[in-house]
Amino acid sequence: MEQLQSSTAMKVIKSRTKMISRDLKRRLNSAVFLSLIYASIRHHEFFSCSVKFPHLPEG
Repeated sequence: MEQLQSSTAMKVIKSRTKMISRDLKRRLNSAVFLSLIYASIRHHEFFSCSVKFPHLPEG
């Protein structure tokens, strides 16, 4: 009886671990996506500013 309970607990733990890892992967992907969008926006802003004000130093 105890062995059966431990095996079901292991199954639950495994499924939860799978769900958590899937969730983490999804969050990581969205974070990378957002940072890429942010970087492209910043790059675009900097590019347009440097085009508007070529005499200003970088920074």
